[in-house]
Amino acid sequence: MGLSKVHVPNLGVRHSVWAACVFGLGFAVPHGSGQGVFRVVENLRENLAGWADWVDETAAQLVPVWTETARQQLDAYAWDLVQAVADALEGQDEEQLVQLEPWVRWALDHAREVPELTSYASWLRTRLDYLTAAKAVVPPQALPPPTRPRPSPEPSIPSRPVAPPGQPPWRPARTSPSPKLPSATANRVQVLASRKLWQERVRASPPPTFSSRELMLAVREAFRRERVPDALVWIAEVESGWDPTARSPRGALGLYQLMPATARSLGLKVSQGEDERAHPVKNAMAAARHLRQLHERFGSWPLALAAYNAGSARVARALQDTGGSSFEEIAPALPLETRMYVPRVLETIRVREGMDPDQLPCPGRASLQKNADQNSHGREA
Repeated sequence: MGLSKVHVPNLGVRHSVWAACVFGLGFAVPHGSGQGVFRVVENLRENLAGWADWVDETAAQLVPVWTETARQQLDAYAWDLVQAVADALEGQDEEQLVQLEPWVRWALDHAREVPELTSYASWLRTRLDYLTAAKAVVPPQALPPPTRPRPSPEPSIPSRPVAPPGQPPWRPARTSPSPKLPSATANRVQVLASRKLWQERVRASPPPTFSSRELMLAVREAFRRERVPDALVWIAEVESGWDPTARSPRGALGLYQLMPATARSLGLKVSQGEDERAHPVKNAMAAARHLRQLHERFGSWPLALAAYNAGSARVARALQDTGGSSFEEIAPALPLETRMYVPRVLETIRVREGMDPDQLPCPGRASLQKNADQNSHGREA
């Protein structure tokens, strides 16, 4: 249902007015006085002409109001949806991801019709893969039954219906994760975070298309200039689907989804007048610099990727709280998205780059040159 199909009252009121008047005359005029009826109708035509014009004019003026109200409501629901997706990914409840999946599909199908969704479409599209992965591992019987709509002051806008095909899914509920059997949850999350699952999913997805070969070459060069393995450019596929305009509901922007504060700390200008995060090469160079700093701090690419997604403070806290020293050891203390993000990035590198991601070299000129020599023949550009 797009805005072009939003129901508004029929504006052709003239026919309705005349039909009502003639129908009424059938009861008001005595039978057998046909000529009198015609005189009454003629007088009625003259008297109602001005009134009908006024009704048509007024209705025409109300159309923009009705349309704008509908647009504002859809924008509000769209904002609720992207926020709910972000909240679910930061949590630990894989069932919430499954419940949001059909709504996200609807949103992507209607993104062009709902302005609030347009700027988040690429972000939603890349996160949809997490939701569909969760749907594949969570059995349907594990999900709670659909919630029946509650009475609403506006009958035309149900509070929380289950969306039928072709209808917008209104505001998804935001609830705290429900307690589940630890063993069942742990098994599902273990599957969702497995390298095997993400290797299969990446292989099954078509490779991205680029507007120009120069973009990939420029982004690779930006990573090399920061002395970071240029195979890591494929993080952009996971972060933004290679869309330089992609925006997240948390405020991240660009190919590598840099937050404003992070971008400023890396030397980019972020203001109302100018936002260098939208520049693909500058965004890539800042992301590569950030990755290098994270690797220098945490000592491995999986931990650096976890910190890139969840934040360095959260990863440092997980290392301290668990006493672990690797991503696998601290994964249970990290958000669900991060637990899927790291294997997804690594397996994207394996599939798109044709190399073992476990052999990614540490930041540094010598190791990077060696890696470039080994992989230059099989690389997509």
